[in-house]
Amino acid sequence: MERLQSLTFGEYTIDNCIFQGGMSVRISGAELTTAVTKCGGAGTIGGVGRGFGRKEYQNFSGQDADRLALRDELQKAKDIDPDGIWGVNLLVAVTDYEGLVKTAVDNGTKFIVSGAGLPLNLPALTTDYPEIALIPIVSSVQGVRVICERWKRDHKRLPDAIIIEEPATAGGHLGAKFEHINDENLLLKNVIPESRRYLDENKYNIPLIGAGGIWDRQNIDQILEYGASGVQMATRFVCTNECEAPIEFKQVYINSNETIIIRSPVGLPGRAIKTEFLERVKRDEIDDHCGVSCLHRCNLRDSGEDYCIIQALSNVRDGDVKNGVVFAGSNAPRSKEQGIVPVRQIFDELTNK
Repeated sequence: MERLQSLTFGEYTIDNCIFQGGMSVRISGAELTTAVTKCGGAGTIGGVGRGFGRKEYQNFSGQDADRLALRDELQKAKDIDPDGIWGVNLLVAVTDYEGLVKTAVDNGTKFIVSGAGLPLNLPALTTDYPEIALIPIVSSVQGVRVICERWKRDHKRLPDAIIIEEPATAGGHLGAKFEHINDENLLLKNVIPESRRYLDENKYNIPLIGAGGIWDRQNIDQILEYGASGVQMATRFVCTNECEAPIEFKQVYINSNETIIIRSPVGLPGRAIKTEFLERVKRDEIDDHCGVSCLHRCNLRDSGEDYCIIQALSNVRDGDVKNGVVFAGSNAPRSKEQGIVPVRQIFDELTNK
């Protein structure tokens, strides 16, 4: 097995072409992120919902609390590894997207990963910070085309990299309708080569990063063979010493046998591990109300249906796994093979050290 290749995007180069995926509502924070950067990867702080329900920010409004918490987490990453290549993942679907982008760029982020909608206006929000790499997440060749054409036309720039996420295997909110999750045309083996051809035809030197269902070195090598320059892995890093999720959350991964597709109040399908809470959702036994209006689209706020997704995610982050949603990629059951280990051990396995 050869050493893993490096990856250059924008002004930055990482020794190992692995992005740790950003997991919001306080699953991936500064400790996990910087553990990854110290191993030569790119670490990503989950930037959404960091202040929700936390006592230290209880005197601030929902948006202000999240901004302050994100600021503090970025400062923590800066203190731990100032030279590391770390950034933040921000969801287009949240109402304070612009405010969180401003918080990130004002507090030292090296890159911004952005999905759950097309980040068509992201370049305009970061004009004063040309050194920050901008990395949209899409699931289709059409998404790659739209981003490149709109950014070039409206902002006179292109993405520094593009993450292509496979709905059939990725965790969390998915970039496809329910009926298209397993569409052959959205598998990485098809989207990456087609996207690479489009970029090469237009002489766009943009690295592609494959995401979804990536666990071991064999998976990584396969994605690179498709034409990607790197991979994004999130689920693999949950059961690590440095991940800030509680032991109850990690134990759900270790005990899992399969993942399921759920309907999220965001209006998107999502992949999660089956919990008692999700069974109660199916039986329409959840009586929630919207108190923070955190999403542009929310079934609970707009129609009184479903449940509060931020509360459900916050519950499991605080260890109450019976009353929330545990998002995970399709390979979550493999966590039982690994147990809870240091990030360095995973990198040593993946990079042939």
